[in-house]
Amino acid sequence: MKKIVLLIGMFILGGAFFTINVNAEADNSHPVSTNGNRLRYNTPYRLRDKNLPHRNPVTFEAWASYDYAVFGHHATPGYRGGTPIIIESTTGKTGFIDSNDPIAIRSTTSNWGGWVYWDVTNSYLANSVWLTNRRVPIGHLVGNSRDRSVGIGGMTFSSDLGFPLPTYLELRGSDANKSWMTFRTVTQNQFIMPPINVRRTPFLLTDA
Repeated sequence: MKKIVLLIGMFILGGAFFTINVNAEADNSHPVSTNGNRLRYNTPYRLRDKNLPHRNPVTFEAWASYDYAVFGHHATPGYRGGTPIIIESTTGKTGFIDSNDPIAIRSTTSNWGGWVYWDVTNSYLANSVWLTNRRVPIGHLVGNSRDRSVGIGGMTFSSDLGFPLPTYLELRGSDANKSWMTFRTVTQNQFIMPPINVRRTPFLLTDA
């Protein structure tokens, strides 16, 4: 392997009862772009974090010889910015993306050819998203019809307490000096996905 890190395998399951205390945002609407069009597989989009309006769309940046997903430093009026991403189905679907579909995400370019797929890691004791050469599930995509935002999250196992525990993992941007793509985790007793209406939807997708 090119990168020796602790990778988190995303095991994707269907919705079931789940106890989690978050701001309910997602609904059962179809995921759409900011212009209201339904999202499609294998189509380039620019991804922003609605909670980071002062940042440009997501791009990538090399750190320790590997690319990581990061939001542009400062939003500039009229500047589209960022690096387009493409959403792929992990089940072979094409066409429109439905709410709660399991997906993979790839960058349209990178510093290392072929190393373009997003994957989560907590290497160097930091939750982040790096670019790998393997297409891996990054989570489920859900939509929010109220502000046309989307969320990405899925089930995994974490070992923060020294032994594997089922954990819900959800992508988000970090409002730090450098805004890395990161994620939050919620440890649970059962390996089941939370209902759609308790998942956060921090991202806005615009046509590239």
